[in-house]
Amino acid sequence: MYYLGIRFLLSGLFMGLIFIRILRHVTKTDLLCGGLSGVMLALSFAAQTIGLQYTTPGKAGFLANACVIIVPFLVWALYRKRPTMRTMAGAMIAFIGLAVISLTERFTLQFGDFLEIMCAVFFAVQTLIVDRFADRVHPVRMAVLQVLVAGVLCMGVAAVTEAAPAGDMFTTSVLIALAYGVIFCTALSFAIQAWAQRVTQPSHVSLILCFEAVFSFLFALLFGYESLTMRSVTGSLLVIAGFLITEAGTAGEAKLQEETAGAP
Repeated sequence: MYYLGIRFLLSGLFMGLIFIRILRHVTKTDLLCGGLSGVMLALSFAAQTIGLQYTTPGKAGFLANACVIIVPFLVWALYRKRPTMRTMAGAMIAFIGLAVISLTERFTLQFGDFLEIMCAVFFAVQTLIVDRFADRVHPVRMAVLQVLVAGVLCMGVAAVTEAAPAGDMFTTSVLIALAYGVIFCTALSFAIQAWAQRVTQPSHVSLILCFEAVFSFLFALLFGYESLTMRSVTGSLLVIAGFLITEAGTAGEAKLQEETAGAP
């Protein structure tokens, strides 16, 4: 939690210094969206980071990206927009793939895998919050606020639950990893996400982000965290197929809506 708190706070300060002129015009809507999104962001990354202690990076990458399955159904529940049959079929195939990857031989779910699934749920909610406010907030202000809120929450939890990190813990490798997380994984990525969601749909966002799962698995293989088994390959292929089918369903639905809106 200290790692997350430091990472988010430094990212927020880094972004704040770059976009200080934009931040002078923060609105109440910016604060509301940034606050709600920041809470979901903190919950999502806390679940993911803690879960990584109890599962492998490859499995975590796939499970944490189950948000591509969750988002269409949250849209259905909140906006009464029913997913297409293709979307539901894709979700079912991906769900089966996730089960193949995560369930043990006794059909039980390990604690780390459960946390990664909760990460997907929280991130799906965060995606919908950003989408709900996307046309009413400035993407940079919202991104900075959500990161700062997440940082404050994580630091608060860390202060209560963890011992303060000693100075000798900040080795060169730790500082390099922290700098990479601050600049690329947080500051740039969330600023780009907030801007991009003004011009695309939440289901598209969740699909694009799901490719993190593919890269997570490949890098886990490369660094020896995963072994290439028939089960892992089968589950991974099912998840990817479900992702692509789900995207085809949401893309077709969006095209139909556009054609209907443009009809005389």
